[in-house]
Amino acid sequence: MPGLEDLVLSEPSQERPFVFLWDEKTGGTTFNDWLLASSSQLGRLNSTHISDFGWPNVIGTPFFLKTYERSKLESLQILSATVDWNIFSALGCAPKRRPSCLILLRNPVDRFLSYYLERSDRILEGGSLPIRMLTNFSLQEFEEYLDSVRFDRLRFSGSETGLFCNTENGQLCLDDASTAEASEGGPETFAFRSFGGPQNRLARMLDPPLGRISVAKERLKRCTVSLQNEDFSNHLRVLRKFQPWISQVHFADSDASMQNSYNRRESAYLRDHLPEAFRRAIAEFNSADMELYHQGVEQFYQQVTLARKNSLLPVSSLWPESITLPSKDWEVTWRFFQEELPTTFFIRRLTRCRITRLASQCAKLVGESMPDGVDYQLQPELTEHILQVISHEFYQRPPQEFYQLRSHDWMRLHGSDAKGAPHRVVALPDFGELLDDAWGEAQRRLR
Repeated sequence: MPGLEDLVLSEPSQERPFVFLWDEKTGGTTFNDWLLASSSQLGRLNSTHISDFGWPNVIGTPFFLKTYERSKLESLQILSATVDWNIFSALGCAPKRRPSCLILLRNPVDRFLSYYLERSDRILEGGSLPIRMLTNFSLQEFEEYLDSVRFDRLRFSGSETGLFCNTENGQLCLDDASTAEASEGGPETFAFRSFGGPQNRLARMLDPPLGRISVAKERLKRCTVSLQNEDFSNHLRVLRKFQPWISQVHFADSDASMQNSYNRRESAYLRDHLPEAFRRAIAEFNSADMELYHQGVEQFYQQVTLARKNSLLPVSSLWPESITLPSKDWEVTWRFFQEELPTTFFIRRLTRCRITRLASQCAKLVGESMPDGVDYQLQPELTEHILQVISHEFYQRPPQEFYQLRSHDWMRLHGSDAKGAPHRVVALPDFGELLDDAWGEAQRRLR
């Protein structure tokens, strides 16, 4: 088993690739911004894959083998994806390559709350018209809910992301899943059931598919671990010591999306107000991951101790270098994707428009943007028509010319007499106001 010094990676290489095992709801989106900028600084974008931004959105280890040829997999030097321990054999890491892996940890109770808020259908709270919050449940109701969404209790339709299919990256499915007759999955949403739901995700990631705690603990020791969400200052120290090539990123336009801001506020409210008995129930639900988390926290502070051995040096030398980028909009900042991966870049935009039907996503296809805080949801027929027209144009001209088109060019190409389509305005209110309104409605309904 490697010692802590053996975990240090001064720079990714063909012989020592870097792998970020991305456990969702631990801060991976922010970390990927840093990885992207750092890869660009090193000149390694052509040997990088991040399942975000403009690369194929590969989710699940088996789907790397369906997306990339073996030679491409073995050429990767930087990889970030929601995958499991089997990715190392897919990358050809034994015996020729010695990978360096990093895992972001988060208290499994808080991780569950974030996961629930983002992916649950929230039927227990009233669905699309919530009349109560988790804090208003009885403990028995909450425990019955947790029991219903255990990994071994979920009913899978056979097309869940990461388990059977990777529809975010084309219509990729495992052979047996692609021919199987789909059944009705449940409970909870399709996205909630991805990768088998929220129970003990870290254990199952480290020891797929069983999540044996003894195996997971030994494998966790072979990775750098960090607490980005819980101890940011020491997270920076750990990166500087163990992954000194990763730079911290700041954005000139540091505004977050309205939806993410909303989720953070509600998540913070729940963490502050959730009864202690509920937290114990979630911890029991994630008992394997709780053990891994406690081991990981101890391991993290051992890494911090090693990083602090240079404590006589200025603080600036103990933290990663900092990069300031003009915009958090990666499509604007990183021209690499339009230039080197134009079709993948285009397909990602198409997919986001088709899945969400939001004007904010579809507008990007014609070089426009929407004001913050307000969006429009388009009718399915209109969305499909837009996608067909834009797809046709994409193949009529070189990608470089296509990406220069703006809305006035589209009006010139396809006429300016189109009538405004029926739409629905989607406003994102302040969470505090929404909570007050929902509580008032609940009181009126329960009288």
